[in-house]
Amino acid sequence: MYINLENVDKIKKANIELKGITIILTSKYAPKNLIGNVIFSSDVLLGRYVNKLYEHRAFEIVEMCAQNTSIESLSNINKLYLFNKIDRELKKKARLYNTLEEEIREILDIFETVLKQKSSIAKQIDIETYLGKINQLLHNKLQQSFIEIVKTKIKTEFLPKVSFEASDIKIEIIEDNEVKKFTQKNYQCTELKVLNKSNAVMNMESLGICDILADGYRKDFNYSEKKLYKRVLEVCFVSNGNSVSLINDVSDRDNLEVYGIDKNVINNFYDILDKVVDSIKKTSDNKYYLVYKYLNKKINLTDAPRDLRCFVDFKILLERYFFCGHKWAKPKIIVFKEPESYLNDTWQDLYAEFVVLLQKYIIPNLIIRTENKDLMAKIKHYIKIHDSIAKVNVYEAVKNNDGFNLNKLID
Repeated sequence: MYINLENVDKIKKANIELKGITIILTSKYAPKNLIGNVIFSSDVLLGRYVNKLYEHRAFEIVEMCAQNTSIESLSNINKLYLFNKIDRELKKKARLYNTLEEEIREILDIFETVLKQKSSIAKQIDIETYLGKINQLLHNKLQQSFIEIVKTKIKTEFLPKVSFEASDIKIEIIEDNEVKKFTQKNYQCTELKVLNKSNAVMNMESLGICDILADGYRKDFNYSEKKLYKRVLEVCFVSNGNSVSLINDVSDRDNLEVYGIDKNVINNFYDILDKVVDSIKKTSDNKYYLVYKYLNKKINLTDAPRDLRCFVDFKILLERYFFCGHKWAKPKIIVFKEPESYLNDTWQDLYAEFVVLLQKYIIPNLIIRTENKDLMAKIKHYIKIHDSIAKVNVYEAVKNNDGFNLNKLID
């Protein structure tokens, strides 16, 4: 898989190959959590959100064209017939237009066909004159940029939290010879190709599951993030709507519903996890504690260091998502931020080994944002240990004016 980006938020240019484990070396030039947000948002924008865009766009086109005096003179029954019929026909079409003129031509063809289908309407309207008028209306209306329509016509809660402000923008996602792309020049959408699927990106870069357990959902969570974490955690909302409760931890590994994963593989994962964290306990006062094997004690989740909490995130992902009944929903891409594990060399080794196993057996593409170059050598070491065929690509964030490029590092 390839992801090519230009001028998306702070990323000026990035041509990323995702094939196995991708390490992105960052610094102050790359804002916290940006990489994951951009990849998540670009994929979902060219998958689910575009369909919603066209539902709004079709309705808006019909509403605008129905305000013409020729249509207003029709009976209410005929107006309703035209409105519903044209709206349905527009929504049926796959919107893969190369130019604005191509899109407008198809819209006019749909209008002409529908107007001629009903003789009582065709007799009252000079169809050729009417189409000429709305041709100009459509040019004026659809000159709005794709991004502007997205911002104004799709509810804010559905929008990815990534800025698409530059005049020239390019998003291209290539997988198995299928291409999704969006190109904007001079604030006009010049190319748009979408697919009715996303790659199920899970963005763990800036917020882990532990953060949600300790603090609840952030108010700026978008709809898709909440839906994703709700599915992972199998949560239920409490009365204040701002925190969650977790189903009891899975302790009996024999009862895990495993899809195509050998029990020995599961034990490989837990051999790592058991060296750090045992389980999560919820007390009667609704506080979460980590049973911390490394020091043989319990720690309040809110006081636990991030390098410990990352292993708890892994444990919950395994038990609540990868191993238990969500075969249809497994992501193809996960974005992680390495949680300062270099502060504890033992934990960094465990982290690197876990990442290699995760890519080998469950998730085909892992992206790790880190400031620690030592992590690369450790990951390559465990790839050899576990006889993995994973490819490791390394990119570095390099400053470019007020943003940065992601440049590939050659071994």
